[in-house]
Amino acid sequence: MITHIVKRGENLLTISQRYGVSIRSIVDQNKITNAETYEGDRLSIPVSTDSEFYQQTKMADANQLTTPKPNIQPRPKKPSPFSRKRKRFFWA
Repeated sequence: MITHIVKRGENLLTISQRYGVSIRSIVDQNKITNAETYEGDRLSIPVSTDSEFYQQTKMADANQLTTPKPNIQPRPKKPSPFSRKRKRFFWA
């Protein structure tokens, strides 16, 4: 079971296609009476372990566990030409 938060522009068709389940299963799981979904709604998505979405997320999780993240250091900032201290000249 996956919880999906509806984003702007999403509807039951796009959500069902994303997770590879039928619209009817989403409607039955969430007891939806009309086909309207609103931004911010939380939907329970019944995903089986043999679905393509489940397999892809399982592979992605496995890759994150086994693949070390590269150690990237941020570039040092170039000094600004205005950051140098001005020399003071004293005239006698």
